[in-house]
Amino acid sequence: MKKQETEELWRLCFGDKEAFIRLFFDEVYRDENTLVIEKQGTVVAALQCIPYSLWMQGKEIPMAYICGVSTHPNERGNGFMGRLMRKADEELKRRKIPLATLIPAESWLADIYRKYGYSYAFYYDSKTYIRSSSTLSSIGDGEGIIASEITPQLFNYFDRKLRKRVTCVLHSASDFRVIYKDLTLYGGKLLWLKNTKQKVEGMAFAIPEESSDTIFMPELLYDNESAKERLLAFAASTFDIKKINIKNPPASATPISGGMAKLIDPDYFRKAKIDIRNLFSEKLGYMTLMLD
Repeated sequence: MKKQETEELWRLCFGDKEAFIRLFFDEVYRDENTLVIEKQGTVVAALQCIPYSLWMQGKEIPMAYICGVSTHPNERGNGFMGRLMRKADEELKRRKIPLATLIPAESWLADIYRKYGYSYAFYYDSKTYIRSSSTLSSIGDGEGIIASEITPQLFNYFDRKLRKRVTCVLHSASDFRVIYKDLTLYGGKLLWLKNTKQKVEGMAFAIPEESSDTIFMPELLYDNESAKERLLAFAASTFDIKKINIKNPPASATPISGGMAKLIDPDYFRKAKIDIRNLFSEKLGYMTLMLD
């Protein structure tokens, strides 16, 4: 009953495709990760606390991703969101999860989440790739492949590349499968390069944008600049487009704000000898491929 009512509330509050809702509630949803408020036996507000890991200073840190924060339209203004956010803090303390994260669906929501102790901690840079006439037909050495299934080889490459970053949210093998299914729901493709030794040397998640001549890459992984250029060329050729908007880990002096975080247990970081201030002040945190 809890799952069914939470799903109906999600459907009422968000404009998601039915296929995405089915994917989320069939493969991501868990009763134990769902917090609700009931009124007269009916769920009127809910949120999800989905467990992930944060990779920081060479260590995995337990974290929770807060999403699906929703209140029935007829019950808004009654303080249910505040009650849910406080309830989430208590639940994470009970589970000994020291960090909560989220991505504001709209920029104005950031001010609301700040009231509950959240600050920006995840950033990104954006670049645009323009296909030239020289990249229309060839990607050079190796082979470009459109993934038709998720294999251990693909996940292992993905996971290895994430762990080379300074600070980022990790994804499990199960997450990776769901990400792939979500990608295909929106006409996207998982592209990868196989080198002459039959090993992965590049991977890209690509989704068509509303503009017919553009795709968006929320994640681009590669072994070297040659692999990067060949992978971009392969993506442009695959979608028959000229422009690719690429999301990158923060590297510029003024990266774009992405996700927010809140310390639930500061003592955890002190005991682990992790300087958590870096997450909030140095703007090196990266969060991508979340179901937001």
